[in-house]
Amino acid sequence: MEFDASRVPADLTARLRRAAAHVRAAGDTRGGSSRVSLVKAVRDCGPLDATRTILEVMLEHSPELGAPDRYSVHTTDADVLAFLDTRTVAPADLEASFGPGWPGVVRAVQYVATEVTPESGRALAERPDVMWDALDDHRCSDAHYCDMETPTTRAIAQQYVDYRKGRHVQVPPEVVRLQDAIVTVTEPMSKNAIYAAEAAGAWAVPDAVTEPMTSTQGVMTRRAAQLAVLAEVGRHRITADQYNALAAPLAGAGAPEPAPADDENDRLDDDGVDDDGLDFEDDFESVQARLTFHPAYTGGRMELEVRRVSYGPEFPGAYEEIEGGDLFREVLTTPSSTDAAALEAAKAEVAERLRAHGLRLWNDDWREEGEYALYNDTLPLT
Repeated sequence: MEFDASRVPADLTARLRRAAAHVRAAGDTRGGSSRVSLVKAVRDCGPLDATRTILEVMLEHSPELGAPDRYSVHTTDADVLAFLDTRTVAPADLEASFGPGWPGVVRAVQYVATEVTPESGRALAERPDVMWDALDDHRCSDAHYCDMETPTTRAIAQQYVDYRKGRHVQVPPEVVRLQDAIVTVTEPMSKNAIYAAEAAGAWAVPDAVTEPMTSTQGVMTRRAAQLAVLAEVGRHRITADQYNALAAPLAGAGAPEPAPADDENDRLDDDGVDDDGLDFEDDFESVQARLTFHPAYTGGRMELEVRRVSYGPEFPGAYEEIEGGDLFREVLTTPSSTDAAALEAAKAEVAERLRAHGLRLWNDDWREEGEYALYNDTLPLT
């Protein structure tokens, strides 16, 4: 059946009514504090399709929908059923959640829910653009934790590892194009809007599709679905090339061959031993920047500490300080504070300080270290 955007609001409203009927038929009301989950009611009343995924996302990420807070002890069964019985979803609700490109978002979600196959994951795991994006955002924790079961996948991962270690690596052009498109789409979006778009893509992938995949293939498939949704969210403000960079992975474009690590397609380990393979079990070293901001832990101004750390394979994301790995420490001009604006100013100052030392931040995703500091990895300036 050809997709008809004009039917979407009515289809979503009908799903709400079916959810109410399903709850009543199942006798899933207990009085007092609500034990009826709105999302569970929507999920249980029919098969996985675009309406189910879109409604789940809107219930979780769209306060404009006015759904009762299912986490509140003050929400009663009557509140939940009244919402399911009476709420009508309008085009304005969809636009508030996904922007003016919402018809394309629903179309993409429907495609993901019904057309994506396990074979898609095998092809996606051999695309440099999707894999670099997944690794860059720690969706695979790190190259150590991926299922590098094919030579092409292993070669792509090795490029990424070498790049992060500061070795001279030519970044694949499709990686650059994809990152440019992602930034253009997401930069003007709120965090909640980004969460909604990415949830719509990831949640639409059926478990039956990812079950026969390796974990890496599953990650790549869900990420490709997210990118396809972002393409529709930003379609009205991006170029055709940027749209294609986002939509191409899910559309099944051929996977370009990764460039060799160097001219001889050969690599020497740090100990000088020729090794064409990947030691994914080894520790992964990085240069980390730590920003200590809390007034109780500083002398009045925030402090920057740059040091070498090791990320081990046992605990993804956890690190250990390397003995003798301190590189430099500087006191910033930003006064110590837990205020959000002050932290943003300090992050900008850190970026400038690092640049003076030939370094740049790995990404904008600072991680918390207790209540007193933030940390991020770095890369050499290129």
